[in-house]
Amino acid sequence: MPCELSLSNSHAHRLRSFGLLLVSLAAALSIVACGGNSEAESHFNQGRADLEDGSLEQAIDEFDTAIRLDPEFVEAYEYRAWVYIHLAEYGRAIADSDAALHIDPEYSPAYGSRAAAYAYLREYDQSVADLDSALRINPNYAGAYLGRAVAYIALEEFDRAIADYDAYLRINPDDAIHYAGRGVVKQLAGDAQGAEQDFRKARELGYEP
Repeated sequence: MPCELSLSNSHAHRLRSFGLLLVSLAAALSIVACGGNSEAESHFNQGRADLEDGSLEQAIDEFDTAIRLDPEFVEAYEYRAWVYIHLAEYGRAIADSDAALHIDPEYSPAYGSRAAAYAYLREYDQSVADLDSALRINPNYAGAYLGRAVAYIALEEFDRAIADYDAYLRINPDDAIHYAGRGVVKQLAGDAQGAEQDFRKARELGYEP
């Protein structure tokens, strides 16, 4: 049977929120600490562990300490930005992303964190611009394609969203849930046949839309 999915405003909102959460996860998993201060790195790594455990205030404390010990620890600013996004403190997330980019203008994950903050503020054009910058620097930044797709969905630019899902799935061809996500966008774009093909692929990979 064809997979019937609700296309209500509430469903679209959940899709956007879920996509942004995955942008956050993709950015977090892609970073390797490379600060030059071993004590700062220790606090940074503890902050990462706290973030993974959901201990957000403790994570902020650890990232604060890492930055105090090494004021140019770019990853610590970017990770702290993600914590602020989890806390819905989007202005602070943008400020930390700005700080990271002031230190290293070619640090693509900070464009990703700032884009996510802008998207939660519904400033989708700003989000797209930051993700364009991230992908100029790192064309293999999978989370940036996914995040930009989310922004395009919000802007109802479904063909562009599908193109970014295509790029994401070329990098992650076994990611079942995002075949289903692309299928939802194809439904929104009026491509019922393409949507069903994506839902079928998601099922083959073990995800039931």
